[in-house]
Amino acid sequence: MATDIFSEIREAERKADEIIGNAEKEKEEIIRQARAKAAGIASDSMKSAEKMKEAAIREHSEKLRKEKESRIKEGRKKIEQMKKNASSKGKKAADFVMKKLEEMI
Repeated sequence: MATDIFSEIREAERKADEIIGNAEKEKEEIIRQARAKAAGIASDSMKSAEKMKEAAIREHSEKLRKEKESRIKEGRKKIEQMKKNASSKGKKAADFVMKKLEEMI
């Protein structure tokens, strides 16, 4: 009878140790899975941030390219206008010089 009680106590302790061991294994597995999931989330976040950064850079580069083209076009128009003004002023100057030469002759 006392032996039976001791046997039952030992069996209960063995089962308790087994339950604790299984709980520890389960805890470690849950922690491992949580870390893996967290790493995946962090990786996805980094990829998403990188894509957003690249999109912003492309957008800004395109904006700068268009602004550059616009300024070049505007500059060319100004140069053409300056050439036209210089041509007409040069012709006027040449006419003036010719007139003065004719007056002197």
